[in-house]
Amino acid sequence: MPSDKAKLRFARLRAFEDFENFFALAESLFLSLFRQGESLIAIKRAIESLTTKLIEGVDDKNRCCFEIITNIEFGNRFISHSLKTAMISVIIGKGMQLQDSKLVAVVTGALLHDVGKMQSSNNPFMTPFFSKIKSPQELKARHPSIGGSIVSEFLGFNSEVAQCVSNHHEQLDGTGYPRKIFQSDISPLDRAVFTANFAENLLEQSKYEGSEQFFTSALYAFEKFPLKFDPAIKKVLQEFRERPAMSRRSYERVDITLTANFHTTDSYRVIPCRILDLSGGGARMRCREIMQPGTNIVISFAIGHAMTFNDVSCKIVRHFVEGDAHQYGMVFQDKNGLLGEKLDRYLHRYVFKS
Repeated sequence: MPSDKAKLRFARLRAFEDFENFFALAESLFLSLFRQGESLIAIKRAIESLTTKLIEGVDDKNRCCFEIITNIEFGNRFISHSLKTAMISVIIGKGMQLQDSKLVAVVTGALLHDVGKMQSSNNPFMTPFFSKIKSPQELKARHPSIGGSIVSEFLGFNSEVAQCVSNHHEQLDGTGYPRKIFQSDISPLDRAVFTANFAENLLEQSKYEGSEQFFTSALYAFEKFPLKFDPAIKKVLQEFRERPAMSRRSYERVDITLTANFHTTDSYRVIPCRILDLSGGGARMRCREIMQPGTNIVISFAIGHAMTFNDVSCKIVRHFVEGDAHQYGMVFQDKNGLLGEKLDRYLHRYVFKS
């Protein structure tokens, strides 16, 4: 059985890979929305698909995914902020035990909450929403209302999603904007998106210094401004803080799937494969080639955009048949342990901070 350290590494690898996949999908749909590169129906379907993936992929039972998003910033700030706000809203919404349709509304609203800032000359259909804006200050003040209109009139989402966008800066004590409404007019869904947006902005202000720094800052804000936050949501985040970074159950369903390629030492024909499990000592691989235990191969793979491992020497030690594919257990020919050290070093640098 893998050690606890290995299990945690696998879980973090999976969370990191999931986040990169989520970011790629978010980047694609926002570019389509900016440029009107696809039909509105296709864009709406892409939003709905990403929302579903986020709800299924973000686990409110452990903090592994949350550790990733509290330590790194990816690419475009607008996209990264929107995506992370949506991921935090999944944790909050599940913790609130929202019904499925309500959870979908919260996560969709969180993903699109800043769409009212998306002025674009490349999309003439969105121009009317911004035609009366005279200054950046006015855009900042009105972007929730503009976003709500875009979400309902332009994209065709229901009133709950539009209201989450319109009210994502409204606070229970009436000091929010743009309408300065009070608690009775702010739904639990709106409060979830407001808190998720607050949390993600707090991550940026704390320079992505990790989950503990975030929780310390968040709990301080909850205590200093008790009338701004829903007590039920504060309780969700306080309880979430106590969750383990990973659980045995979550490890058992982890399936690392890193794209890779290899060649045998007696042939330089490049063969595509997938890495399923990975540690400093070896890996489990799937491909369509038939090889015998004892075969020496040279494999190359990348973890995300940051971690690349080229020409790693391995030996096949186990062979399993899985349908029309083959699985192989292999050990790295790494007598000095340099590969394991590099793997840990990259993980600590790019995925989580020790």
